Amino acid sequence: GTKKWVEVKPLLFQEVKGQQRLAFRADGVGNITHLFRGHIPFFAFGKLRWYETPAFHNTVAKISLLVLLSALVVWPIVAFRARGRRTVQSPPRAARLLAWIMGLDFLLVANCVIDADTDFGVSTLLQSGLWLALVAVPLFAATAWFSVRAWMRKYWSLAGRIHYSLVTVAGLALLGWLYYWNLLGFHYK
Repeated sequence: GTKKWVEVKPLLFQEVKGQQRLAFRADGVGNITHLFRGHIPFFAFGKLRWYETPAFHNTVAKISLLVLLSALVVWPIVAFRARGRRTVQSPPRAARLLAWIMGLDFLLVANCVIDADTDFGVSTLLQSGLWLALVAVPLFAATAWFSVRAWMRKYWSLAGRIHYSLVTVAGLALLGWLYYWNLLGFHYK
């Protein structure tokens, strides 16, 4: 159910029908920075910045995975339609192939992280995901290099270059996400 609280002192609240207490800490300007729960500050909560919130991280991960998924679906169709039409100015096939593999790699990493059972330590599935995350680093570097090269040499159409660049940015965003959550490498015992 819901609990009701009454202020007993400035920044100190007592539960109306109970013994629980909530205390707040404010900075010099009066902005609340921390919440403490209990008689003794047993649980302390700090206010997160907007880029530290789970909502922000989940949104970044979902949008990035969606962009990578679009490459996994669209690029094979484009390659099938353009078969046999290579010209001197055509981009190297490795450009899209590496980005496509990077997208597939990130989707596998996401699957390993989401499905991993961590109740009793680091599972084999999660360890596999951590290896796959490390494989994504050189794939991203190659994709970033090809992205710059695509703009310099005007590979593909404008829409194709923008999509390839979005895939590259999605790769960077997911690497940052993995780094933030200590999933890039092996940070466990």
